[in-house]
Amino acid sequence: MPPLTHIFPGPACDVSFCRVLRQEVVEVAIKPGWKEGTRVIFEGKGDRLPGRPPQDVVFVIKQVPHPRFTRQGDDLVTEVSVTQRTLT
Repeated sequence: MPPLTHIFPGPACDVSFCRVLRQEVVEVAIKPGWKEGTRVIFEGKGDRLPGRPPQDVVFVIKQVPHPRFTRQGDDLVTEVSVTQRTLT
């Protein structure tokens, strides 16, 4: 799972999954600002059942906590201590 600092700028991740008798790799291009729960759907990339079209493969974005940053809406927030000397 990509950490919050990777989701914010929008990376591309190669994801491997197995279908019956076949493995496939797809690229999930995570767009900047996507929130937890965003669904990425690859239509027709799943297993085939007899007499039915191929199923869809669905990836759901999950946000992993970051030790320094938190998310507030579309912003990344952190707390930084500064001294008077740093400000001058």
